[in-house]
Amino acid sequence: MSTYTPPYQLTDAILRLSTEIAATVKEITVRGDLSAQPQLHRANRIRSVHSSLAIEHNSLTLDQVTALLNGKRVLAPQQEVWEVQNAFRAYDLLPSLDPYSIDDLLKVHRVMMDGLVMGAGTFRNTGVGVYAGDQLIHAGTPAQYVPEAMQQLFVWLQSTTAHPLVASCVFHYEFEFIHPFADGNGRTGRLWQTLILRKWEPIFTYLPIESMILEHQADYYAALNAANTQGSATVFIEFMLEMILEALKNVNYSITHITADYVVLSDCDVICNIDLTDMIEYHINRGADITVATRLVEVDSETAKKNVLFQANDEGRITDVISYSPIFCGKAHVNLNILVINRDYLFELVADAISHGYRSLTRDIMTNHTVDRKYSVYEFSGYYACLSSLNDYFGCSLDLISNKASRNALFNVKNRPVYTKVKNSAPTYISPDAKVSNSLIADDCMILGEVDNSILFRGVKVGKGTVVRNSILFQDVFTGSDVHLNYVLADKNAVICDGVTLSGHSQLPSYIEKGKSIG
Repeated sequence: MSTYTPPYQLTDAILRLSTEIAATVKEITVRGDLSAQPQLHRANRIRSVHSSLAIEHNSLTLDQVTALLNGKRVLAPQQEVWEVQNAFRAYDLLPSLDPYSIDDLLKVHRVMMDGLVMGAGTFRNTGVGVYAGDQLIHAGTPAQYVPEAMQQLFVWLQSTTAHPLVASCVFHYEFEFIHPFADGNGRTGRLWQTLILRKWEPIFTYLPIESMILEHQADYYAALNAANTQGSATVFIEFMLEMILEALKNVNYSITHITADYVVLSDCDVICNIDLTDMIEYHINRGADITVATRLVEVDSETAKKNVLFQANDEGRITDVISYSPIFCGKAHVNLNILVINRDYLFELVADAISHGYRSLTRDIMTNHTVDRKYSVYEFSGYYACLSSLNDYFGCSLDLISNKASRNALFNVKNRPVYTKVKNSAPTYISPDAKVSNSLIADDCMILGEVDNSILFRGVKVGKGTVVRNSILFQDVFTGSDVHLNYVLADKNAVICDGVTLSGHSQLPSYIEKGKSIG
């Protein structure tokens, strides 16, 4: 096998960008602020996965990708859900992968494309092309030459004296040029560049370069095409180095511009109306390092298995942390996933997490420092819900309709009003023969039938003779005549045709996908 050297030139722009990137990496590393702080790692990993798949036309939003990482169900096409779940699993392999191993590359592709394409984890045996509409813009290396071309590329990568910044960009371009797989080349190539970079500097493990590529997607493809035309990776190297530098600057900026003395961290799936000002004042007055919002309850084993629990003394200081224990029963403070932390202590934890590889705030940090650091509980007795699943969302929504006490505890708290987005649209029409009871109805609906204990978003149409009970119909759902729905959750633009009967359960609603027609 002959030795292969990919064609490219070291330009002034490449040298300048490489120098600036190295300086920025050093600045972050010395300060320790990019931290393996779990929240920051998690947020950046979510952005990486979301962006890399969005480039491949995956329609899931950042919030939906976040929910999937949290193990929750989302309303989305199953294939796109699999793409996200597979990508998370593939990125989780990064610490164990060898950037010079073809076997590891095949392993990553197998995980990334599992259940999505035939032959995941194997090089293609047919031709492949990249199209813009109906126009072929690039034909991959003929299939019979792919194994040899990839072997040559890996030999070069392992033996090159080029700086890892440059080598990673060259590999990325050559990989996409060869297009070794039937599908999944883009997402696999971007992950492998991250792998090469993390071998040079570990902070690249969680640097969301993919988000910058997404923001400049047209330029990304333009750089690939220009490199193809020129027969040299130079222009692509320059582009990718700009993206890497921009990603580093964004992370650096977000860290250095946290100027508040106290930082509030909260999960995105929490529903409550908590007075954060009071919680921060409580935190300050107690002289705490971290204050966690909790609810003091009698805990059974099922609750203990699904939650982080705290034991606290009479002064509210945490004395023990119990993480997801299936054997605990008794009185404990249940973690509500809202906390206040001192800014300086946050940065200290970030630096500590980097050096030790910590991933969990409660398990790796709080558990080990309950004696030497002051952690406090802030008891919250108002309305609280955690939407960790589709069933949670459905049950919580119907509870707020039927339970006046819950509704008042969330929406009618003195001095803490809850606002919502409004849109100018036609008023809802309810025919004289229609019946509506105990329901929340948005604008621009048309109701010719019966609606009971349900939520209708904007633009929902309920046909004549149709009965909707204990259901949630998202925006622009259409029901025909004589439809019967009970415990149904219908996503946007779903159509339920005449005479259809659907019935779920309060704990397991019948679900209709976005845009799907039933009957």
